[in-house]
This record gives sequence, structure tokens and C-alpha cells, in this order.
Amino acid sequence: GDEPHHHQIAINNTCHMLAIKAVSFLRDKEKGCAIHRAVQHQLMDAPLRHALMEFYGIVGDVPAAQQIFEATVPMSIACIATMMQVYETNGMPDECLRLFHDIHSFSNHELKPNVMCYRSALQACTHDGSKASTFEIGQKLHRKLEADVDGNAWMLREDVIRIALIDLYGAQQMFDHCLRVFGDPFLNQNVSVWNALLNAYATNGKLDECKELLECMCNEFQVVPDDTTFALLDAACGSQPEFYKQLKQEISDKRF
Repeated sequence: GDEPHHHQIAINNTCHMLAIKAVSFLRDKEKGCAIHRAVQHQLMDAPLRHALMEFYGIVGDVPAAQQIFEATVPMSIACIATMMQVYETNGMPDECLRLFHDIHSFSNHELKPNVMCYRSALQACTHDGSKASTFEIGQKLHRKLEADVDGNAWMLREDVIRIALIDLYGAQQMFDHCLRVFGDPFLNQNVSVWNALLNAYATNGKLDECKELLECMCNEFQVVPDDTTFALLDAACGSQPEFYKQLKQEISDKRF
């Protein structure tokens, strides 16, 4: 009957989705396109379509991602979130924000933005923050979450949202806002959130604040620095290599 056939389609979709994720990691456009050609005439499930969109976003082929997006029926919030991410990572903040604001126009106004939609929208506001109007959009999104519109205040506890907000305010050197979003250090065991705050100081040349933050991170709260932590420090201390060398040694020796 049809059941074995549908089961085989599901297996094929999963295998191809995993293959696409592998070539995405390798940024191998030729192999990724070959996989797409092999599956484009079969019934693709949502995870495979989203993986293909992500792949095209990673290799910079936005029109190919758009083509898959526009052919998706019925539309889902996960598909919209993926397309927003493609726009944002390819330096198209206006398109990302336009799609965010158009979410309610899909599927008889039944779709609502999820965490990943908000993250991409906030990142778009950050990367286009040279325009005051775009930064204001980011602030309005933050206030909307705080006001619990659509019951979304819980998103403010999600690390991806907190990181995006710290990036947003850090780009404007609004460090008090960064610290308010960061919140209680005892509740922050995710090194990525610490890195976001470190990045806010580092990209604005606040080396003393970087050192103080590292002291708290490593000593008081036992959060282990990762490769990103050192990369941020390296970039921040470019003009002061000795300062970076000393910091790295102190971290290694745990002498804070």
C-alpha cells in the first residue's frame, strides 16, 4: 500500500536533509545544488525545505532561498523564520524586517512570530543600527516583548533574545541597557551570553571593563571561556597585544 511508500519518502527526506546540513557546514555550493536537483521533483518535507533555504543563505544565493520560500504551501512560521535568517545573514536588514512585519498577512492572519523571528529582527536592527530609525524599531520590539504583547514576555528569558538585545544596545554604547538585559550573573551559565556582554565592551574599546568582566566570569561565577571569548579579546586588544597576552595568561593560570 501507500504506507511503505510514504515511509521511504520520509527516509529519503531525512537523508537528504542531513546531507544538506553537512555541505552547508562545508560551504560546498556545488554539492548542495546537486542534492537540491536530486530532490526538487520529489515531495519535500518542511525540515528538508528549511535546510535547503539555510544552505542557500550560507552560500549567499538569496534568490534560490526565496524561490523555495515562495513555493511553500501552506506557509509556516518556521519557514518565515528561516527566510528572515537568510536575509539577515546576507546583509538585507530591510527585507528581514519587512518580512517580520508581514507575518500576520500569511495563512489568514493565524501566524505569530516565534523566538527565531524576533532574534533575526533584532539582529537586523543591530547590523543596520547606523540608521536611527532602524535602532528605534529594535527598541520598539524590546518594549513589545516587555509589555507581554501576544503573551511573548517569556522570550526575554531566552538566551538568543538576550544576546540579540545586548548586541543591539552594545552597538549604540548603551551599556546600562546591556547590563539590564544581562541581569543576574548567577543565572547566567551560558558563556555565549557573557561573550555578548564582553563583545559590547570590546568593540567599543573598553578594555578595563573587559578585564573586570572576565574576572567575574572566571572567578566568581566559574564560567569557562571558549574560543569566541579569546577571539573577542584578541580583536579588542589589536592595538595592545601585550594587554591581550597578559589577559590570556591570567585566564590560563586562573590568577584573577
